[in-house]
Amino acid sequence: MGLSRLVVAVLVALTVSGCTGGDKSPPDSPQRGATSPAASGPTYKATSFDLCNNTDIKAFVLDLRLTVDSTDNSPSAEGPGAACMWRMKSADGNPSMLRVQAVVHRSVEDASRSFKGQQFVTNMKSDGPISGLGDQAEGRTVDSESDQGFKQSEYMVHLRTGNMTVKTWIILGAKEFTPKQTLATRMDALTRATLTTVSSAFK
Repeated sequence: MGLSRLVVAVLVALTVSGCTGGDKSPPDSPQRGATSPAASGPTYKATSFDLCNNTDIKAFVLDLRLTVDSTDNSPSAEGPGAACMWRMKSADGNPSMLRVQAVVHRSVEDASRSFKGQQFVTNMKSDGPISGLGDQAEGRTVDSESDQGFKQSEYMVHLRTGNMTVKTWIILGAKEFTPKQTLATRMDALTRATLTTVSSAFK
């Protein structure tokens, strides 16, 4: 999958996630300590905010040996808020992508439905709930082969806090699959930093 096709696939998945119903039961996947499913938490209000300029990915890029080609701060189709996508190349020159986004929903209930609906948007498998991250949080992961024959390792963390959902997602292309734990550890740290940033911006 070339870089342009990879980006299109990401945007389609993000768009569909805003339209997915929340009437299905989530799969059983308790791995890292359950988070509360209760529809509760703080209330946020979306304002104009540049998430590209307010997200520090220097250490992240260095750790994973990525090179940034371009950035895109187009907002998510899921609703008001802020987003940033970095189009990248891995150490061996294969297309990769990193995206962070925060969406402020009309109500806690809408945010809860969006969080639940993410489970049915892509073929990513649950890596289990994540405790201590908002009101609800989960990791998701998948490895696949691109059309060009290189390996693609994906990891996503998505969470809900009050009426806001936050999502961080990496697709890393390389000659070999990147260990899941390598991505999970770095995405967890990036998500926590992103949550702190957007919580302050949209309080």
